[in-house]
Amino acid sequence: MPELFDRIIACQPGEIRVRMAFLFSIGFLGLLSWYLWRREQHEFSRYFWPILVYRLGAGLLLGLLYTAYYGDGDTLSFFRDATRMSALARSDPGAYIEFLFRGGMESPIWPELTNHQHRSLFMIKWVSIVAVISGDNYWITLVYFSFFSFAGAWYLAKVISGRWKGAATAALFAFLLYPSVAFWSSGIMKEALSLPCLFFMTGVFIRYWYSGKLAWTDFILFLFAAWISWRLKYHYTGVFFAVSVTSLIVRYTVRATRIGRPVVQLMVWTVVFVALATGVTLLHPNFHPDVLPGVVADNYEAYAKLTDEGGMIHYPGLDPTFASMIRYAPKAFFSGLFRPFLWEADSWIMLLGAIENAVLLLFFLVALTNYKRRVPCGEPVVAIAVITFIVILGVLLPLSTPNYGTLSRYRVGYLPFFVFLIIYGNPLFGKVVKLKERLYSRLAGKP
Repeated sequence: MPELFDRIIACQPGEIRVRMAFLFSIGFLGLLSWYLWRREQHEFSRYFWPILVYRLGAGLLLGLLYTAYYGDGDTLSFFRDATRMSALARSDPGAYIEFLFRGGMESPIWPELTNHQHRSLFMIKWVSIVAVISGDNYWITLVYFSFFSFAGAWYLAKVISGRWKGAATAALFAFLLYPSVAFWSSGIMKEALSLPCLFFMTGVFIRYWYSGKLAWTDFILFLFAAWISWRLKYHYTGVFFAVSVTSLIVRYTVRATRIGRPVVQLMVWTVVFVALATGVTLLHPNFHPDVLPGVVADNYEAYAKLTDEGGMIHYPGLDPTFASMIRYAPKAFFSGLFRPFLWEADSWIMLLGAIENAVLLLFFLVALTNYKRRVPCGEPVVAIAVITFIVILGVLLPLSTPNYGTLSRYRVGYLPFFVFLIIYGNPLFGKVVKLKERLYSRLAGKP
């Protein structure tokens, strides 16, 4: 102990801050992890610690990719601005708190920040809070956000496994293990904060769907998660509320009218959804029917000017009209899920994504031959909601973000739901799981 004290005294203030932050973070995240693991034991609790390490490792790999390979990017830009804010927190806590809640161009720190776009600024404020705790250490801050991302995905996987028979393994793989989802939703990225919020809202919705009641704590946390998700990724949140509220309305309508035929339920769902979607268009300027096609076309043109010929999805003649968007919708949806193909990859990073896409396409083709198994627990309304969520985001995002690299990150908002839908009850996925179990038994020396 005296030697440790002497080493601490000999350190510079910044070094002491980082060391203390490291020790605190290890203890805090360790206790929080233990609490989550012990709070509610279930059939896949034994996978908690390996998956947690896997997700934290994904965040560290993302940090290495940007620091050692790209040299810059959103994650580093966010952190640089966050450290400027954390410095303000130490020198003038009152000014820092005021900027967190009311900060804008009039704040003295505004000229020091490089990210002024409102969604990026919102993210930076959260990163700055963690930076204060982490002692301005990029890697410790990164681990915190990776843990948040893991916790949201674990919650949803746990809820799904408890409600739908035989869905545990599919939920674990889709929401926690799928490589691109685990990678791009970790680290200091908007997705590392917005996606766990979306997953938490989905889990609360599923719990309410089956129980018909909600604890007040869940309700408060749901609103908090919805606020964060809306501020960071309003398109995720807007579509989620449109499909979830529609599903609840249709559910009570079906119960009251005793509509049993899935086709009739689909018709009722469509009518209610169109009515609600019209209301959602008023919540954000970019959702407005007069603006949306123009936003999509402008974003496409902006990416086309900055992207190499082979690094993007091409929509020749895309106009700022709904007719043009509908024309390219099938190509956008297919490309957003399964491209780039193996022969389109021109870098090792793109090749990894292409291999993943090829495997996903294989599972999808097998799923098409077993489509009746795709409806979770015989709930057609739930299936309609999930498919609609996937299709809307799966068309709009690839249309407006045709760059393969950027799209690989943006699509994590809908990709895990698609993965779950096609592997749940998929015989090919079942064979892969059995093969994994046999290999594990042999490695463990079990008969």
